[in-house]
Amino acid sequence: MPENVLTVDLGALLDASIAVLYERAFTPSFSVFVGPRARVASWAYWPGDGSYVSEWAADPSPGVEFGVKVYMRGFAPNGAYVSPRVSLHWQSWSVSWRGPREGTHAVVAIEFGYQWVIERGFTLAIGAGAGMTFRTAEDSDAMNFVLPVRIAAGWAF
Repeated sequence: MPENVLTVDLGALLDASIAVLYERAFTPSFSVFVGPRARVASWAYWPGDGSYVSEWAADPSPGVEFGVKVYMRGFAPNGAYVSPRVSLHWQSWSVSWRGPREGTHAVVAIEFGYQWVIERGFTLAIGAGAGMTFRTAEDSDAMNFVLPVRIAAGWAF
């Protein structure tokens, strides 16, 4: 079984982001991953408390994603896994009644998924999870529940 995987997370597009991850299996059940993640498009949402929040990407909105995967059947990097993960971005956003803010945007999540590795070649991973977003700006109390989705394709070597 290959020990290295390089993937592009197509599910990140649902969050207006691009993510490329390098994963390294250290034991048959455990791997570590890290890679760049950047917000590439603007988006807006209503948080439900009557305020209007408009978020836009800084130029660019650089970030990083990292975490671990624990493979349940001991065939890392192939099979069912559980994965605690963190992604960090530098972002700008504006709250209509507070004005613009800048700071770190963090997502802490847990994901359950499955990754297929076809010999030393093509990989496909799907996963879903739950997490929380946190923003570190002055006077910012923005914290949201998120449901991250992973649809990643890549190459194992």
